[in-house]
Amino acid sequence: MNILHNWKNIRLIFAILSAISLTISFTVSGFGVLKAYTIQTNLIVMVWLFLSYYYNDLELKNDKMDRIKGPFRTAITMYITITLVIFVLLLERIYNPTGILIFTNVVNHYIIPLFFILDWYLHGRVYLDLKYAFYWLVYPVFYLFSVLINGAITKSYIYPFLNLNKQTISEFISWIVILLSVFIIFGLIFVLISRKSKNRGY
Repeated sequence: MNILHNWKNIRLIFAILSAISLTISFTVSGFGVLKAYTIQTNLIVMVWLFLSYYYNDLELKNDKMDRIKGPFRTAITMYITITLVIFVLLLERIYNPTGILIFTNVVNHYIIPLFFILDWYLHGRVYLDLKYAFYWLVYPVFYLFSVLINGAITKSYIYPFLNLNKQTISEFISWIVILLSVFIIFGLIFVLISRKSKNRGY
């Protein structure tokens, strides 16, 4: 019980760290930064961590927390993992933050994703059906559509690989296929890891 209590406090520390980082991001870049997948996924993780601390779900059973655990929690973990992977593979070399944004970059792209993955592995795994890997595509598909619509209206695209101003339609579609494939692959990986757990999911 003491170990769980300590981990609960660790979650609070990382929730506060995330809140500080996101507040700085909004203060420096404005609320337009909410268009960024990184900001959205970090915001979801931060809220989840605060709720987990408030309801003390590691030590007490709570029906409200049960609704955002299991498949939902695993989906969040998969989404924040994609934040880390896409940044490292595609964006790190072209994103050069300065000043306080160096701090937010490290927190949002590395510290929070890695902690949440570890937290999920230690305390969040439940046995899940493979179908969830495909259910979890709802958010990325919605996000991609929102990027496309916003770009068409503003002629500004937040990510270079989704920039229709500098790509042909076929190149853009290729990127969409690649990104959705990545989500499916990681979704399947997380489900398969979850299936090692003895705790039954939904």
